[in-house]
Amino acid sequence: MMRRPSRKTPMAIFTLWVGDQGGGGRERRLLPRHFRRDVREKIALFGCAARATTRVPVFALVANASRDETQSFCDAGASVVETSARGPPFRAVFEEEAFARRLWFNLTGVPPQRRTDGAKTVHKFLLWTLTSFETILYLDLDVLLLADPAPFLLRRREASFVAAIECGSRGYAGLNAHAFVLKPDPLVFDALVAKTEALDYLVYTNTEQDVLDAFFCPEVDNGLRLGVCAIKERLTGEPFDRTFSPKKRDTLFLGAHELADDLLPHVHDARLDFPRCQKHLSVVKTTTRASGAACACLRKDDDENEKNGSPVFASSFAKKRHYERPRRRRRRRLARFGKCQALIDNASAG
Repeated sequence: MMRRPSRKTPMAIFTLWVGDQGGGGRERRLLPRHFRRDVREKIALFGCAARATTRVPVFALVANASRDETQSFCDAGASVVETSARGPPFRAVFEEEAFARRLWFNLTGVPPQRRTDGAKTVHKFLLWTLTSFETILYLDLDVLLLADPAPFLLRRREASFVAAIECGSRGYAGLNAHAFVLKPDPLVFDALVAKTEALDYLVYTNTEQDVLDAFFCPEVDNGLRLGVCAIKERLTGEPFDRTFSPKKRDTLFLGAHELADDLLPHVHDARLDFPRCQKHLSVVKTTTRASGAACACLRKDDDENEKNGSPVFASSFAKKRHYERPRRRRRRRLARFGKCQALIDNASAG
């Protein structure tokens, strides 16, 4: 059972942490190794940025968390919502099986990601059961808020779901699940569980994001029907089951830059440092009320690392190398699929 706050809250910010306790041998990892190693620092940074930018209450949905991890959320100013409920049964589907079962759309030639943490990330679906809240803004733990999300949430309070459309290496329009807005509804949770169990989606990340793609069916109207649901209809030759899909007027799909830069200024980067935060802030500050208060949390974190004798992660050579390769990959990908990316960036409301 989940312990929910007793009073109804009009809006709230939620993040997720699923620990590795009780996993045994081959544990499912929710985040990269460097993130798990520095989890308490990341929790502190997430909380610092939220306190610096907004008065919207912050909550952490946690499962299998250690006492130290739970205490870290409390110290960061987040209220902890512990759950003993298990997420939907989820297993990774890799290239051969995905191809055989027509769960993989090979337009880009990029195979499904070999991630095995989907069994943890599907815990996000439990957010739809938290009916004590009217509107929930979900943010991954490596998201840094740069401005108060309250005005954005008030303007979108009628929508049942708001997220950014993403193309990436899919070759079709999907969603980015690092930040989204939802209205809790247990029926949606049941539908997501049913879709997960039936493998009624296309495999791309091997996480909950694939299920959300297939449930909310984002599409870009350019005459080619690049939406995930239309692609699945072509693969199977059968009409896509939209029995539980929400009505289009209740959902809002935004361009990736429109969400991150204009409407909900934030940075999504597990290896974020102060200079990169300042650079991003200089871009979004011209059109939003973003402030440098959140970036100051990064400087404070670096100062504390230096004081404690820990390496300053922001200036490490390893981090610089980490960025160079993804940048080259992104340039090559945009050269091949620039048309799709342009459509995603300029997507209109669903």
